[in-house]
Amino acid sequence: MLDGAYDNYWISTVAYESLKGYISLNFDGLRDSVVWMLAGGRCQVNTDTFSNDMTSFKGRDDVLTILIHPGYPAYDRDAKEVYIPNEEVRAAFANVVKETDWTPVIQAMEQSEALLKATWKKDADAVAQGIGQVHRANASIRKRKNISVSLRSG
Repeated sequence: MLDGAYDNYWISTVAYESLKGYISLNFDGLRDSVVWMLAGGRCQVNTDTFSNDMTSFKGRDDVLTILIHPGYPAYDRDAKEVYIPNEEVRAAFANVVKETDWTPVIQAMEQSEALLKATWKKDADAVAQGIGQVHRANASIRKRKNISVSLRSG
């Protein structure tokens, strides 16, 4: 602290490795939940199903519950929601995702980062190209056709 140098420290701990192991399990919708939380969202979680044995997981809620215990994601007891509480934890989750086989998620994160940088640089062409890529990847042909018809008629 006296030197004014601050950095994340727990990414190099054993706890980080366990986070990686649990997230890699990808039980029923866990990947979508992690991606949603990385984007700043919150996810409903039922912590009552967890059997507290640290080895047998029945689903997404069990994995999220075990991650809540050491404080990786935060837990809002009233709303029964889990979320990533700060940038240090967000960075750890992002690093874990990059080390998994979640290739589409990794690509989306990289595209998002590039789009954000282009926006900051006020690079209109790069922003338009990035938005176009996202649109093409996520909009069905029918929706795209309806949008273009709407634009022409409006």
